Amino acid sequence: MNKKSNTNFFEQFKVFLGLEDMKEVNKKTNGSSTKSNGAINLAYFKKASSEIKIISPKSFADGIYIVEFIKQDIPVIVNLQYLNKMQVSRFMDFISGTIYSLNGNSMKLSDTLLMICSERTAITEENLKRTKSSNNANEEIVMNMMNVN
Repeated sequence: MNKKSNTNFFEQFKVFLGLEDMKEVNKKTNGSSTKSNGAINLAYFKKASSEIKIISPKSFADGIYIVEFIKQDIPVIVNLQYLNKMQVSRFMDFISGTIYSLNGNSMKLSDTLLMICSERTAITEENLKRTKSSNNANEEIVMNMMNVN
């Protein structure tokens, strides 16, 4: 590999990682040309770090904020502990209609906690089966093999 192709490889690798823009690389290698060689800048596809909003509504009107987050594909955990029974009923009617109209998902986490997300986010629950703990993982494998035979 000669020095020019080696440099070109590293420049393309930086573009692939999103550390540099393709236009900058082309300017370096071709002077001021903006000719593209088909490389895609991954920085375009990068999304901001994932986040989940936790909201504790104090009134029915706070439901608007939750709807806005869901429309932006930001999952929301709603803490209903500050609402009275009548407000919870109205609030849940409003949120249920929103979830339905946006094809969203919801899951009750506890008596006062609810998780709501858009259709792009799936909510799944895993029930992990715990096995009898042993001091040695290899001992458990050997015991399972002996029970099979």
